Amino acid sequence: MRIALVHDYLAQDGGAEAVLRAFQEIWPAAPTYVLFHNKETAHQSFKDREIRTSFLQKIPLVKTRYQWFLPLMPHATESHDLAGYDVVLSSTSAFSKGVITQPGSLHISYCHTPTRYLWNNSADYVGDLKYNWLIVHSFRRLFGNPLIRRLHPIWYHFLAVSL
Repeated sequence: MRIALVHDYLAQDGGAEAVLRAFQEIWPAAPTYVLFHNKETAHQSFKDREIRTSFLQKIPLVKTRYQWFLPLMPHATESHDLAGYDVVLSSTSAFSKGVITQPGSLHISYCHTPTRYLWNNSADYVGDLKYNWLIVHSFRRLFGNPLIRRLHPIWYHFLAVSL
């Protein structure tokens, strides 16, 4: 049986990453798919694992300013090539539950929490993006609120299917 692990991204060392490390210990041969991997800030144990990244990995600044790339993350998640896996286990609080698997593959999603910035304080999240005031204000007006509203149905669909 071929198993793939999928996680949102590796840019910090928190509780979700501890869960991913536990999955990697249980299934050491399973590759891990992520949107991007920042080897400088992620837990050191990930350096010894097979980590496969999306096209976002090649974009300058994605490792330090990943919040700017929020509009690209659903598409990047869907671009993971999971052909040939019998089981896909996603560890997520954001996008990894949206991976596309082949018919006949089993997708199990370990959902840590709903994406907080989509439901609470989304204006603060967009406002806290580390950039100059003019660009943050423009982003909020042009993309922030409409983007956040566009991402809500992803969660509604996931919750409906999960129940």
